[in-house]
This record gives sequence, C-alpha cells and structure tokens, in this order.
Amino acid sequence: METVLCDCESQLNSWPLTYVSDDPDNLYPPTPYLFLKDIRNSVTADLDKIRSADKRELNKRLIYRKRLMSDLRIRFRNEYLSQLHQRSTVRTQVYKPKIGDIVLL
Repeated sequence: METVLCDCESQLNSWPLTYVSDDPDNLYPPTPYLFLKDIRNSVTADLDKIRSADKRELNKRLIYRKRLMSDLRIRFRNEYLSQLHQRSTVRTQVYKPKIGDIVLL
C-alpha cells in the first residue's frame, strides 16, 4: 500500500503547474517536484583557474542560490500546497452520476 501511495505522490509531483504548449521551443513548465527536491547542476568550472576575487563572488552567489531555493521551496509548500488543500475541502456538493452519464476516473 505504501508503495502505491509513493507512486501516486511521485506522479502528482511530476505534473506541470502551468499549461503545456505543443511548441518545442517553449521551456519545460515547472512541476512541484522541482520545488521539493534540489536541482543538481552537472556543469562545473575548473576551480583551480578561478581567481580569489572570483571565488568570493562565487561563494556569495552560491549562498544566494541556496537561500533562493529554500525560500521558493517554503513559498511553494505554504502557498501552493495549502491552496490544494483548501480546494479539496471547499467542495460541499457531491454529484451523484446517473445511469448513462459519462464519468472520468
């Protein structure tokens, strides 16, 4: 049962948050998964060739990026996930399908 729930969670977190265009030049839309996990960057510069002034600037930039990702993750959890919870509890009317109605599961 836990495996099924984890698969469902993974599927929900991989759905795009915005409209997905058919145009291949458009950027990939953000998903909840991007805000829940750290984005790993595979491209790194040769640190031996970087001057000390550049190293300080890179350290500042790294700290800024970490803080920004943390803030985005917190905002996502507080704003988007709470809105999902509110939307699911707002529904008071329950539609009962009749024979012959088409329903989506």
